Amino acid sequence: MSYTPIPYSKIFMQEKSVILISGIAGIGKTWLLRKCLLDWSNDLIWKNVELVFYLECRRINQYENISNINDLLSVFYKDIISNFNIRQHTTLFIIDGLDEFKFFNELSNPELKCNYPIVNVLTEIQNYKHLVAGRVYAIDQYQSLYTDRSDKLTIQIMGFNDNGITNYVENYVIEENKEIVKATLKESPIAKAMASVPFYLSSMCKIISDLKTINKNSFLTMTDLYANIGKRF
Repeated sequence: MSYTPIPYSKIFMQEKSVILISGIAGIGKTWLLRKCLLDWSNDLIWKNVELVFYLECRRINQYENISNINDLLSVFYKDIISNFNIRQHTTLFIIDGLDEFKFFNELSNPELKCNYPIVNVLTEIQNYKHLVAGRVYAIDQYQSLYTDRSDKLTIQIMGFNDNGITNYVENYVIEENKEIVKATLKESPIAKAMASVPFYLSSMCKIISDLKTINKNSFLTMTDLYANIGKRF
């Protein structure tokens, strides 16, 4: 499969009604969504959208009996909105963590019978502008619902390239620790391979900086990497 790189600034040059974002765990999906929220609030993107609602699937799971969008928003944003009617506003929904939605199979297979009203709510959201993010397998399955939609953009977050890794170290690691971080990323194949994932890169930088003198066995295997992260987080 081939991919066409696209910078963040170009994602929103042509506004799409549907944006699907996929990526492995820790690759930066939620960070990207929060960046979108910040830019919208500063009138940099989605300039024709009055309201943007950010909804996490892990929270949506707690309200399986909610049967319409207005009620769902009243739960998530009860301190902000009251007597709200979504039809009176230009709205965009951001759905984070699609793979965590416990009725994902029913949502992505409409022909299946489902007794949980919340599935109908997420289906109804498809009638509005929306951005959905989740792990690769979930987005791959979910996008089959949009085969007839021409106003769709599908993005896979691939993580940092070599320049991105270098920029992160230069900008977020204190000067006295930069050389040992760079040396570790160069000498450890596991550390170098995992550094493209922002979560792992930030974790390794913290571990290396805290230890000052890194044990060469700290990142020999994935098990070593996870063990070191687990000790400190």
